[in-house]
Amino acid sequence: NQCAMANVSEQAKKFLSGKFMTVFMPSFFTLIFLLSTLMNLLALIMLLRMKKTPTIIFMANLATADLFFALLLPFKIAYHFNGNNWVFGDVMCRILGISFYGNMYCAILLITAMSVDRYLGIVHALLRFWRTKRYATVVCSVIWAVTICLIVPYNAESQTACIIDLNITTCMDVNIDNELKVDNTVFSSFLVFVLFFLPFLVILFCYYRIIKHLTDPNDIKKAVFVVLLFTACFTPMHVLVLLRLFFSQYLSPSTMYFLILICLCLSSMNCCLDPLLYYFSSKPFRNRVSNYFHHGTIK
Repeated sequence: NQCAMANVSEQAKKFLSGKFMTVFMPSFFTLIFLLSTLMNLLALIMLLRMKKTPTIIFMANLATADLFFALLLPFKIAYHFNGNNWVFGDVMCRILGISFYGNMYCAILLITAMSVDRYLGIVHALLRFWRTKRYATVVCSVIWAVTICLIVPYNAESQTACIIDLNITTCMDVNIDNELKVDNTVFSSFLVFVLFFLPFLVILFCYYRIIKHLTDPNDIKKAVFVVLLFTACFTPMHVLVLLRLFFSQYLSPSTMYFLILICLCLSSMNCCLDPLLYYFSSKPFRNRVSNYFHHGTIK
């Protein structure tokens, strides 16, 4: 496979050949792959057999996005275990990049939609006529379209680079400036504000109002869990982007990229934790799960 020749720094070479990228990351993503595939496949089967409500439609779309992401992880796992040597071609590398960022932002927008839906159902009961299957289907279609239209151009350029000294072809790890991929573009900043911080503010507002209307302590705990789950998975990455924009001169590319990879690991955990979100957000789903573990059936 042809790719751009890159001459990275000695520090970057050590990082690319170090145990963090060649042992820890593939081991971590192997665990994510196993858990996410099992949990989301089971969740999706259950959701598709349930009565279609807006909440169930949002959850089914989120489970689909998580399952698609998980099924592409073996390519990334093989890449890292192979010493960060990509052998699947540039197109597949771009598809992998689209799956990573597409899953993250699709999940963010779907969780936001679920939060608004729950807010309308609890706080504004008179507006429940908006909560229809058609409404949920349209919202999900718009979310998929927006995510694809914004993420695909972000991966339009080649994502592979040949490191001659290490005899490897990297995927998404080295940029056009022959250094570890630390992106400071205006477009990435736009994605951060439009696809994360704005939805995050909407989620905080919705759950603040929801918690004020709840009286059952268990329901309040479940609502808090959803907010904490979202915050833990997605906030570190996007806060780091802001820090990178304003304070990148104080951190070396290798240090910054190490932090980026840690944050990517955190964000990828959402595909394993989302089934817990379904469990805590939907009583019918909880009943279906309880029935499965007690009777061994998902009917």
